[in-house]
Order: sequence, then structure tokens, then C-alpha cells
Amino acid sequence: FASNGDLYITVANSSDAHPSEHKWGGTILRARAPDYVEIEVFARGLRNPFGVVMSPNQTLFATDNDAQSGRLGDIGDKLLVVREGDDFGHPFAGPGDPGVAPPILISKFALAGITMAAANSLPAPYGDSLFVTSYGESKVVRYELEAQGRRYSAVAKPFASVPGATDIAAGPNGDF
Repeated sequence: FASNGDLYITVANSSDAHPSEHKWGGTILRARAPDYVEIEVFARGLRNPFGVVMSPNQTLFATDNDAQSGRLGDIGDKLLVVREGDDFGHPFAGPGDPGVAPPILISKFALAGITMAAANSLPAPYGDSLFVTSYGESKVVRYELEAQGRRYSAVAKPFASVPGATDIAAGPNGDF
């Protein structure tokens, strides 16, 4: 949820190599508060946007499990900053292609759940970090973010070993 109450919803694409048969396949949707009747595509061109989190400064971050086959082959899973109108290219274009929004990073492991703890809820250096479950590594990875204009870079830091973790959430006091 955004601070204004808007809800962000991930919708997977049904194919590694073909466009979705549904207009919402491979997208992140925004359902407008207060009644959530107005639903619109916020970003597109995703394979399987697994998790999303809204940061305290209202920046949307997501993980995207990418194709294992098709024209682009196995690109790897992506950590993304998502802006309204972004197109991430799936299934015909990839990172670096014209018109494709760049990922923060690409991982060879299955990135899944994502959360962000409030800066004041955790001791330094853990506040203002993204925490992502890396299913393939059986870990929770902490990503230190650095803003670069409208985009970000991230440095991975080990956080916890959690076999089989596919999701994570942060409580208001910093508990996961």
C-alpha cells in the first residue's frame, strides 16, 4: 500500500516466451483508494513480479522472476525500482534494450519476497535497506540502496539463512 491507500498488485505472465493472453499479465497494477474499483496498469513487461514493497519515501520496489527459456534465455531474476509507466521488456526485450527500464541488479538466484523496514525500527546499518528472500540461496539478503537520480544501485549484504523462504514482511518495530 502507498501512503494514500492505493494498493499495488503483481500479476504474472503465463509464459516464458510469449505475450500474456490476459491484458494484465506481466504487470504491476494499481488499485485506487478508497474503494479500489479503479484498477490500472502501473508498469508492464514483467515475467513474474513476485514481490513489491513501497518505501517510506513512496518509491515502489519489486522482484521479478524472469524467463528460463525463450528468445531471451535465462536472464536471471531482477531487483527493480518501479516507476509509473515503466516497461521492463518481457517477453521480447531485455535489460539494455531501447525503451526497457533498467533493473537495479540481476541475480542468478530466485529472488522472491521483498520488504523494507522503517529506518528508525532497526539499528544502523539495517534501516533503509531492502530485505529480499533469495529462494535459490536459502537466504534473506539485505540490499543497501544508493539513489542515482531516479534509479538506484544496490550492494548485497548477507542477513540470514532461511531455507525455502519465499516471502518476508517487516513489522512496525523491525521484527521480520
